[in-house]
Amino acid sequence: MPVARRFPPLTAFLVLAALSGCGIAKPYVDSRREAGKHTMVGQSNPDRIAICYRGGNPPPPDVVKLADSACAETGRIAKFESKSRFACNLLTPTRGFFRCMAPPKPAP
Repeated sequence: MPVARRFPPLTAFLVLAALSGCGIAKPYVDSRREAGKHTMVGQSNPDRIAICYRGGNPPPPDVVKLADSACAETGRIAKFESKSRFACNLLTPTRGFFRCMAPPKPAP
């Protein structure tokens, strides 16, 4: 029996759709290191955080929370700037960019 008959393309699509809806595709900060190098090669840097996620406009709350926690490492807060579609991987295709800004000054 040919492989295509045992595992039709529709089945592959349904399996992928089910997996993407089960929480496997969690947002992540796009900052990675190459082995043996000290510099980052991902899209993130301390002033501009790049996060890969499943989509949405505006970004979902969990993505904003992740950006805020990344900016909090330098004592700042995240402000959404832009996004690009199909820039990350298949399950998290959207890359959102957040600028790390100084927190607002309290009113006197």
